[in-house]
Amino acid sequence: MSQNNSKNLSRLFSVPLNKRKMYTILIITNIALMSGVIAYKLLMDNPAILINQVGYLPDQQKEFLLKTRYPKYQGTFDLDLIESGDKIIEDRKLTYLGKLWGDYYYSGNFTEINTPGNYSITVTLGNKITNDLISCPVFQISDNLYDKALERAYEFFYYQRCGCEVQQLVPGYVGHEACHLDDGVYLDDGEYYNDEWVDLTGGWHSAGDFAKHNYWGVHIHGGIYSMCEAYQNVPVKYDQIDMYQKDGKLISNSIPDILDEALYGIDYVKKTFLKNGTLLGSIMGTLTFNPPESDTDGIIGTEDDRSLMYLPGEQHYFARPMEAMWAAAGIAKFGNIVDEYGYYSEELIALNNTAQYIYGNYSEKFQFPAQMTNHNGLNKWISFMLASKELFELTNDVNYAMNSTLAFQSLTENYLSCSDGIKDDLGYTDRAFAYMIEWALQNGTSNAIDQVKNLVLPNWEQNWQVLTNDATNFYGLYKIRTPQVHYFYDIHIGQNSRYLAASYASMLAYNITDGTYPELLDFAMNQLNWIFGRNPYGVSMMEDVGTYNPGIWHHRYSLIEGNMRGAVPGAIPNGMISKNNRYDKPWFDTSPWFAGSVFDHHADSSSNEPWLPHNVQALNAFSLLYKYIIEVN
Repeated sequence: MSQNNSKNLSRLFSVPLNKRKMYTILIITNIALMSGVIAYKLLMDNPAILINQVGYLPDQQKEFLLKTRYPKYQGTFDLDLIESGDKIIEDRKLTYLGKLWGDYYYSGNFTEINTPGNYSITVTLGNKITNDLISCPVFQISDNLYDKALERAYEFFYYQRCGCEVQQLVPGYVGHEACHLDDGVYLDDGEYYNDEWVDLTGGWHSAGDFAKHNYWGVHIHGGIYSMCEAYQNVPVKYDQIDMYQKDGKLISNSIPDILDEALYGIDYVKKTFLKNGTLLGSIMGTLTFNPPESDTDGIIGTEDDRSLMYLPGEQHYFARPMEAMWAAAGIAKFGNIVDEYGYYSEELIALNNTAQYIYGNYSEKFQFPAQMTNHNGLNKWISFMLASKELFELTNDVNYAMNSTLAFQSLTENYLSCSDGIKDDLGYTDRAFAYMIEWALQNGTSNAIDQVKNLVLPNWEQNWQVLTNDATNFYGLYKIRTPQVHYFYDIHIGQNSRYLAASYASMLAYNITDGTYPELLDFAMNQLNWIFGRNPYGVSMMEDVGTYNPGIWHHRYSLIEGNMRGAVPGAIPNGMISKNNRYDKPWFDTSPWFAGSVFDHHADSSSNEPWLPHNVQALNAFSLLYKYIIEVN
């Protein structure tokens, strides 16, 4: 016992007995009250370690966040290697970051650790009276982190299939019976069609509502292109996966599943292209809540047949020129894969003819000099650039090469003035920049590469940096730009597509600048960290990837027997929103499946509904990252 403590006790016992009893009672009472307050705070606090639950690449910056409700005056963390039981880091101090959304944030950094293996983190928080131990899920340091995500990203499309039976491809995730076998339209134009039924079965449900969208190049058309892009990025990975064939039956056919899935989509797009050269738009029903096979009766010509999409403000009977170009780009890209790798060689002539025919019917809508004023303009001209590029590679027709080059030059000249990103929920701006960089890298000329290189730093300063450099943006998250202010969250829909598109683009920007700007790579990985669990809810927002997935999804698949959560492997939800615009604070529906059902919207569609566009962007980002890992190794 210290001398000061001895003196304090001497003073206490030198006072009269009655006063001594009173002091003793007060001391005991204070200790009891203090212990009660501490116990209550710990009970109410529930501090959490927020980490990328997939893990970290060996050379990646490695940082976790700790979120607490009450401030802690000291804190340390340990890092343990599970395989050996060794304590790799012990009692390393946490860094206090500050307060955000009513919580206190700390960080722990272990970037220097790069030995592959399984790890766990334990944090000790507290003061002189009590310690609070917090642990996190086991995570990996490995080059192979994203293997599962690469696979689930396209298997989501398999489960979203319309018009055929979907089997249990992923253990624990039931499929569904054949659905919407009466999709189609009667056409009578007096020339090509005489009261003729046009079969429109097939394709993919775009979200949790069974609609089939040809919107914007990020639904069915975008899915085809991105699956082909992913395969071309890492054929060595996808060539190993062959569990089903194009008709959906779980029988291997010596063809990579991702190509079977892309061709399933192409077969549907070919049905939507009419004899008169028109490409049809989206199909939607009454949006009632049923299992997919019960949504319609499957009989052609009855009242419940679905029709071409019409909603107030969203008439989409026919595809627009930009959407037609995305269709042509995806089909031609698949043709290039067939030509190079030999899969589905019997389809090559038809693929060539279909892509050229669609392109020929809509190319006149793209006149130079190109006009573009915002991200929608970028999306339009990117579709034309890509369709022209893929058709040149497929046909060697220099006219396609000339159109692609002119579109590229127009995009580089206009990109910065069009890239404000206002209300760009699906990431058109960043996806456009990514494809411009890819075009330049594939072109290989110093002129093309320099044109894009000269945009990287201005784009960083104008967009990515300014939307992440808030001192309280501890996550490094890509905020939303509006004319007045920058927000973390939209009140209408989550921004996961934007994060994934930005990650994809910034990885390419890092590559084309030869690693000169490491902040580009940090920015890219911060967006992936957010998706995979380093977010305020500690939820990994890709089903069957990471430790903690959403408890419930906004999906009519929740009405399928055996799938009460409405979960689809590989599904990525819209993401966190600002519920009722409350101080830009994150909100995500964490209701468990047994607390309600999709009928009463316990799973909020704005945050918890999966959507094809998110997987389109994910295929690009994950496959590119994997490609770079392979190249480095």
